[in-house]
Amino acid sequence: MLAPNTHRVIIKPIPINELKASGLIIAGQLKAGENLFYGEIVHQGDTKFAKGQNVFYSEYSAANLFDVRELLTGGRSFADVQNDGFVVVAQDDVMAYYDDSGEI
Repeated sequence: MLAPNTHRVIIKPIPINELKASGLIIAGQLKAGENLFYGEIVHQGDTKFAKGQNVFYSEYSAANLFDVRELLTGGRSFADVQNDGFVVVAQDDVMAYYDDSGEI
């Protein structure tokens, strides 16, 4: 099992085309250099976040993770493995998230 180091989360990025298809459009993600990304937390590590929570994070604070085993065995190309990967982000680099408080 892949687990993040202390105070980091592992996020499965949600591509722009999936957001558009769902009717959710994030203006910050579509303009100004496209440097804000959106994804779902798949492992919360030792942070205040929860598995399944949707968050916004900066592209420059995220490190890509992918399964190199498939690449080394020749089962998939580098581009395929990279596109199916995850990102690891420090808790402090999560820019915003949804909570249930009812406030903006």
